[in-house]
Parts: sequence; C-alpha cells; structure tokens
Amino acid sequence: MLSSIKKKNYSLIILGLLLWAPICIKANNFDSNYYYSNQFLFCLDKNVEQLKINKDNDVLFTNNLSLNIFIQEFDIDHIEAWLPNSTENDREGDIFLNRIYRVYIKSNSSLSIQQIAQELGKFDFIHSYEYERIYKTNSFIPNDPMINQQCSLGAVKAYDAWSLWDIENGDMPGDENVLLASVDSGVQWDHPDLVDNIWQNLGEDADGDGKTIEYINDEWVLDPGDINGVDDDGNTYTDDLIGWDPSGISGGDDNDPNTQVHSHGTHVAGTLAAATNNGIGVASAAFNSSILPVKCTRDNNDEETINDGYPGIQYAAKAGYYLGCQDCNPGTIGNPGDESPTFAIIQNSWGNYGFPSTYEQTVINTAHQLYGAVVLASAGNDNEDLDINDHYPSDYDNVINVAAVSCNGNKASFSNYGSAVDIAAPGVGIMSTVIDGYESYDGTSMAGPNAASCIGLLASFHPEMDNDEIIERILNTADDFIYDGMNENYQDNFGNRDLGHGMVDCFKAVGFDIIPNLSYSFQDLLPLDGDGDSNVNPGESAELGIYLYNEEGWTDATNVVGVLSCDNPGINIINNTYNYGDIAAGGFGEHFENLFTFSISDDIQVGDVEFTLNITADGPGNYSLDKDIKFPVSINLNQQNWPQDFNQVQSSPLIMDIDMDGDIEIAFGDYDGFLHVMNSSGQELPGFPFDTGDDIWGSIASADINLDGSNEIVVCSKSKHLYILDINGNVVLDYNANQFLMGTPSIGNIDSDEELEIVFGAYTNSGDVFAINYDGSNVEGFPYDLNEKMQGVALADINGDGLDEIVFSTESENFIGFIDPNNGNPYSTILYEGLDKFKSDPSVLKIESNFYFISGSDGNKIYSIDLNGNIVFEFESGAPIQTSVGFGYVDEQTVGLFFGSQDNFLYGIDQNGLLLDGWPIDVGGKINVTPAISDLDGDGQLEVVAATDNGMIAAFNLDGSVLQNFPIIIGNSFIGSPAIVDVDSDNDLEIYIGTTASLVGLDYKLEGDVVGYWNMYHGNYKRTSFYEFDPNMNCSSPLLGDINCDSEVDVLDIMMVVDFVLDVSFPFDYQAWSSDLNSDTNINIFDIISIVAIILD
Repeated sequence: MLSSIKKKNYSLIILGLLLWAPICIKANNFDSNYYYSNQFLFCLDKNVEQLKINKDNDVLFTNNLSLNIFIQEFDIDHIEAWLPNSTENDREGDIFLNRIYRVYIKSNSSLSIQQIAQELGKFDFIHSYEYERIYKTNSFIPNDPMINQQCSLGAVKAYDAWSLWDIENGDMPGDENVLLASVDSGVQWDHPDLVDNIWQNLGEDADGDGKTIEYINDEWVLDPGDINGVDDDGNTYTDDLIGWDPSGISGGDDNDPNTQVHSHGTHVAGTLAAATNNGIGVASAAFNSSILPVKCTRDNNDEETINDGYPGIQYAAKAGYYLGCQDCNPGTIGNPGDESPTFAIIQNSWGNYGFPSTYEQTVINTAHQLYGAVVLASAGNDNEDLDINDHYPSDYDNVINVAAVSCNGNKASFSNYGSAVDIAAPGVGIMSTVIDGYESYDGTSMAGPNAASCIGLLASFHPEMDNDEIIERILNTADDFIYDGMNENYQDNFGNRDLGHGMVDCFKAVGFDIIPNLSYSFQDLLPLDGDGDSNVNPGESAELGIYLYNEEGWTDATNVVGVLSCDNPGINIINNTYNYGDIAAGGFGEHFENLFTFSISDDIQVGDVEFTLNITADGPGNYSLDKDIKFPVSINLNQQNWPQDFNQVQSSPLIMDIDMDGDIEIAFGDYDGFLHVMNSSGQELPGFPFDTGDDIWGSIASADINLDGSNEIVVCSKSKHLYILDINGNVVLDYNANQFLMGTPSIGNIDSDEELEIVFGAYTNSGDVFAINYDGSNVEGFPYDLNEKMQGVALADINGDGLDEIVFSTESENFIGFIDPNNGNPYSTILYEGLDKFKSDPSVLKIESNFYFISGSDGNKIYSIDLNGNIVFEFESGAPIQTSVGFGYVDEQTVGLFFGSQDNFLYGIDQNGLLLDGWPIDVGGKINVTPAISDLDGDGQLEVVAATDNGMIAAFNLDGSVLQNFPIIIGNSFIGSPAIVDVDSDNDLEIYIGTTASLVGLDYKLEGDVVGYWNMYHGNYKRTSFYEFDPNMNCSSPLLGDINCDSEVDVLDIMMVVDFVLDVSFPFDYQAWSSDLNSDTNINIFDIISIVAIILD
C-alpha cells in the first residue's frame, strides 16, 4: 500500500519497532504457515565489516570468529548474502541492505529455528534478525477452459488510450525505455510474443552491435559478444544483458532469467508488455514498452514459491535507474543524489501473510526513493480482509496494492480487499503468454500486471513525470464505477472503500487534461410508421436521437460531429450525420432535431442491433478526439406494454375470452402465489390478482363447468388448495386437498351428470388423484388413492362410454396408466412401469380408434404405450426429457410429436417414433418447457415455438429451418410453456411465455392461424392433453361448414363444431379450416351461428 493513502492504524507496530531497535530482538513472530522453518535472515551492525563466506570440504567459515563457533554449535549449513548486489548507498537508518544475510539450517538439526535465531541475536555484532517469509504467487488456473479473449484491454480502456497516439502515421504507443519488470518465476523471454519487447541492456553491449540478444542456429540466445565478465553499465550486476536471475537452479545468481519450468512469470510478462500489433497472440496495454525479466524462483522448486523476490526488486529498481543514468550516484534515503530520467515499473505477483519486516520495507523504500521505481504487488487470493490479516509485500509503504475485479467491475470472489488496497484491475479470465503457448488465468497475479501495464503506457506518454507523479495520476484517475450499484459490501457511507480508488483507467490517466471524453448517454427511439405501437419492429422505419455526455474532469469538446453507421444488413440508414456543436466538460450534447433515420428489413433477426456513432471533436492544443461509440438499438416484436415483471412465471398463460365479451383475457400464476387475470394491455382486471397463499407452478384451466353460460377459472396452488373463481375474482370454491398441488388442473366429464368435473393430482409420494364437482363435493370414488407423486393429468374417453378416463404418469413408481371412474367405482390400470421418473405430464394421441399414451422420462427417453401396455416406441435423446409433447398435423398420414430435452435439442418425430426430416435441432440451451405449435406465418404449415433455459425463444418451420426474425434473446431463463393466440384481433399472432422474472408478450407481424393447432399447454383451455388424428380424413371436395366432409352442411356438422367449442374433441387440419367460417382464427359460437344460417338458407 502507499503511505500517502494509508488508512490502517500502525501505531502499535511502530511502537514495537521503537522498542525493538535498541535491544536487537526479532522484528517478526514465527508462524510455520507463513515463514520458512529452515532459513532466516540477520543483519550485521552498520559498523561491522561485511562477511567473507567460504566453504572448504563442507566446512563453512567466515571472517568472524564468533560467528564461526556459532555455525558449528547450532547446525548452520550455509550462509549467503541476501542482496549480494547492494552497496553502502542501499540503506535506511541503521539497516544496511549489504549487511543482511540468509542462514540455512541443516535438515537434521534437532534445534528449532526460534532457538537458533534467538542465540544469534545475542551477539553484539548482530543488529537484528527476521524470519524469512514464504512467498507464493497469487494466481490459480480454473478447471474449466477459458475463452480466447482479452476483456481486460477494453475494461482498462486501453483502446481509447492508444487513440492518443498517431498510429496511422507511425507514432506507436509505448516506449522501449519504459521497463516493466516481471519479478516472478522467470520469463520464457524467447517466446514469439515476448521477444520483440524484451529489454536489451545496451549499457552491456560490449561488442557495440546495438543488441544484446541474437538469433543463432534457429534460436534466440544472449549475445556471446557481450558476455565479458565486466559490469559495463555500472549497475553492480555483471553482464545483465536482458535481466537477472537471483535464484538460478538452486540459489546462485546468473544473468539468464529464462525458464522452461514455470509459466507464472511468463504469464505476468505477457500481460505487462506482450508485443502488440505483431499479428500473433495477445496484446498489452503498454503496447511496445520493454519487459524486464527477473527470475526469483529456483528451477528445482515449486512454481508457487518465490525464493528471492526482494533481491529481484532491488535488481529491477537499479536496472531502471541506471538505464538512463549510468554514471549517476543515487545517494541515500534522506540524502538523495542524482535523478535518473528512467525508472522501472516493478510487478510482484506474489505474497503471504504475517508481520512486517524492516528488511523488506527497506528494500522497497530504497527502490522507490533512491532508484525512482514504481512498485506494485498483488493483494492476494484468499478473499481476506487486509484490515485483519496483513499481506506482504502488498501492504508495505510505497507499494501499489492491487485487488482483482472482473472486466465488468465486480470484485473477484477470490480477491483480498480492505483499506490497504490502492486500486483494482481485471484479474478474471486473463489470457496471456505461458511457456510455448497461451492460457487464461485468474488471480490478483493477473490484476497487478494489468495495472502495471497501464502505468507503463502512462509513463511512455509522460516521460517527464517521476514515479510519485505517475502514482498520483494513476490512482486519481481510477474509475470508481465499480462502486456504483455493485460491490456494496466493500464500501460504507463514510467514504471508506475496500477496492481502492477504483478500476485502473488507462485512457483517463493518459489523456484527461488534453482531450474531452465523450460517451453515449441515452437515446430517443421512435417508429415512423408501422402498427401504431411504440415499439420498432421489422419492416418499419424509425428516427433516433443520441445524447452525449462529456465526462467531468476532462477538457471541453468543441466542433462535435456524430456520424451513424450500422453493419447489420437489415438496417438502411437514411440520415446519418448530426452536428452537436460544443459540449462543456460535465455537460450533455442534446439531439432533439435533425434526428438520425433508418429503415428495417422484414427479415431482420430481432433483438439488440449494434449501431456505431463515430464522434469527432477538438480539444485544447493539437489533440482531437476521433472515437467510435457502439450502442444497441432494440428492434423487437414486443407486444405493446409487455413484458411485465413477475416472480417466476412457470404457469403457462391461459389466453381466451373468459368472460365472452369479445376481448381476450390472459390468466397465469406466479411463485408469489398470485393468480393474475389481465387484459391484452397488461392491466389487471378488477378483483385480481388473487392470493392463493403459495407458489403456483401449474397452468390455469377454464370452462363453463356448471353450464350456466359463464366460464370459471381454475387454479392449483402449493398451499394445497384448489380455487374456482369467476371473472370478477370472486371465490366460487376453495377446496383443501391437504396435499401439495403443483400441477395443472384438467376439466372434463367423468360422471353421468351434464356438468363438468375438475381433475388434478397431488405432488407427494403418497399422492391421490382428485376429481371434484363445481360445488366442491368429491366425485364418487374420489380422491383415488394412487399413492404416487405427479403433477398434471390428461383426459380422454378411452373406452367409448362418453366419459373421460384419467391418464397419469408418475415420479414415485414410474407408472404410465389410467383411471376409469366406472360410475363411482374407479379402478386403475398400470400400462407401463419404467426405470426412471416421469416428470412430464402425459399426453394422449388418438389415431382412428387407437389410443397412445406418451410421456418423457428422466432416463432420457420418451415412451408411447398403447392400450394393451405395449411399447409402440421408446425414443432416446441425450438427456432427461421433462417437457410434455405437442402435436401437429404434418401430412395426411403423419402426425408430428414435438418435445424438448435437456441435451439442448428440440425433437420432431412421427407417431412411430421416427425423426421428421430436418430434426432434431440444436437450440443451444436446455429445453424444460413444452413447445407450442401454430401456423405463425400463414403458409398453411405448422411452426414450432420452443424456449430455453438460457433465455432464447426460437421458432422453426416444419422442415426444421428457422422462422424469419427468430431466434429472440430475452435474457431470463424460460420456465413456462408458450401460448400462441391472436390477443388483439389484428389477425397476426402473439406469443406469451413466462420467465424467471417476467411474462413476455411477442407480436409476430405476419397473419397466422391457431385453429386446429396445439397452440397452448395441454392443447386447449380445459387442459385435457388430448389430440385426435384421422389419417383417413382426406376431404376431396372441401367446403366451409362441411366438417365431416359428406358434401352436405347439416346438423351433424353443427354437433362436431359444438364439440370443438367445448373442447370435447380436437379438430385436425381440414376440420379446423372448415369450422372457422368467419376466418377469425377462432372456432366459437359465431361459427355455429354461421353454419345454422347456411342450413336455413
């Protein structure tokens, strides 16, 4: 963390250090979770001569006699300089970095590290000792594959920042003298996407050929002509041609930071400064700045262990300083020497917890104050509050502490947080270089280099700024949008924020004082023609006003001009230019006249269509703005006033003229337990919504149950109650079943009286089948004790007695069967017992005189069982089938069965279980809701409408091709089956369907037909799930009103139409056409009147 913004209370720590200094006790407490148990550090008194360390025949000795005795008595295996390239200048107070040594304890020692360290601390030549922290890299690789993208570049606004360079004329972003150091596990510096940006230390160019690496024998190598054993550039490191390796294979320094073992540092390096605009791999915000590889992990160690991070920091700092000032003297802290025009930006993607170390803080202070470095460190990956658990080096003064967020600004679930954090950067799904390739990593290890790369870009644009100015600017320009409506748990009402100043913003950091920052604010979109609603539909024209905002804190914008374009072939822009004039910083550019205009093709796929507004504007001086602003324009098929928000609408809507006043009503339930009845404009009818007391899962049924001339509304609730209501919301019946009612009620005739009955199943393991009358009395013999869990049932007259049998499929014993009411003595027949649960409601198909009972199972199969219990077919998909079947006329000999599966396919098969041509269709998401069928486009053939769990609604022609304007992306998961009806009597069809958050209404703009189609859940208003198909019914002389095709319109035809109106039977293709005499796509009382008129004439 940076001392200038430090919020923690370190008073106790400071007091402890003051007490520590004169009596030379240790500065950190030992914890084996955080510190090595076999090595520690000590510092000699400043007046004591530096150690000369030798080893002869495995005997370790130094130039200090007392220390030699200690070595033998206390099992010391080895001593080495911690920072071997430190000088007398590298100090702070009494801590001289060139007098700090690392002690290794023999592995077989019986003494604890505490005992050994405390004994060493008793010598008067020892200034102090500290336990050495175990540092681990702050990244982890998810176990799922990541998509190949770099959302981080857009998130930190690198693209906008690059526009401040004149790239077209060769002025490229970045600067080779800006050093971005990967102090990490090493860098595969010959990686094809890194080698062009690897720093070449020309101060060590002994042969004077202008390079320190060469391509020899098909490989990149350190230039042999430059390796002379001399510290040519005076930075205290010999032959550091491209970087340094303080760790080597097992601990020794060398001049090659390459690694073929550990990818972490290579990933960091690619994020820092991968070569950009080179036609391969990935890009970096710093574009063409230089990578300084520093290898701090020994090749024989675990990748996550950083052995020599602080020697690495010291090297990087000196390399940056001496790059621009080889003969300079940096001075000391408190007594600064020469300033260098160059400095290093040092990324440390590693850390651990514990107590602060004076030695480590001194390394960082000298790097920052003497050598002008910018030091960054990753905050850590444990979702820890850093106000409770200190993490180093990120918590040290003069360190930019970087937390991780996603590209959209949400805190990464793993990222540490707290007042010690200075800034946030993208750290989720970061694609970068690894050894011999590319991979996507998550971690604050990735967030840190994203922030550092932006700092590198800033430093290349403002080479006159020193490290403190760079740091102040990068923090003060961070985008605090990450606190707007997100990350609410990481801020309070007093201005305290746990993710720093905000997300790093390259663009603002570089350009806020030289250029305006114009952005899209909002739009006014109005149709110019069409169907009279406020939605812009396919085939219409529209006008568009775009309002701009010039962000406060940037410069004023003058001469602002916007030019509109769109790459979608379905959009034709007519008026594309508008002059906004001048827009002051913090002001809006209004657009209410001379609006953009465009036309839309009939066949465009609806949804959000991307438009681009090219904005040009002038700023102060020689800088001008030229940027493309992309924004969506909604081209939709939304029915006016829809969608409307509700909590989980699994209930497929009932859409009918319930009160028979000529206007359609829409009835459905939600998970809040409300029954809604609305008009086509989305307004609740008086008396609604009605509270059933708990979730409504099933759909609503309706019919004139008591034959009084008025329809009733029937709903089941998880509250264990079934309700009958009238159209005014009055409760006609409240029936308590004392069992969960999760399914759809069905209405039919199962006894000898004329009135209708309501049938429904219970969703418990010991569930009953209920059949009740209008007055709430049980039909004789009911409830029937089936002892099975089920949702909905189907009704059909199977035995030809004029009364319905009750068809069920169950989840407990996995039955398909039916109940015969048998005049008050009901009995059940089990037709099939499966191996897997039947979670879809059953459907009944009648072909001529044969009945087929159809249901899908969790065993990935859909079954068709005949009346004798024989399997007609079992069709297998790739996943569980939880939708029911929708039926549709294919041709004179074929009925189509349509259903979805959780394998992402929509299936179409015939009555024999054979796939229809063009099916199945991959829809890209699980289908858990039953499809609906109608003739949406009026071509005389069916279309199938299905919806997925990932928010897509699709429609397909009979041949499997996609219907015009589809698919449509809604966003919320679809959980209710679609219903297709002409709601507003305009001859085109509307589709209504429930999602987890709304009821959606779509207005398809072609004239269509629903008569004779399975256009709603369970096929009809009574929800009987019964479909009749007669392949022999081929009318050679079609005639309106001649329903039975006997060439005469008579009372027999009237009786058939009455059955259709009452949902007693279901019309197939010709019957549907012949019954709809007034061609209003509905079979109703008006068609009966028309047939009567024909007969009377």
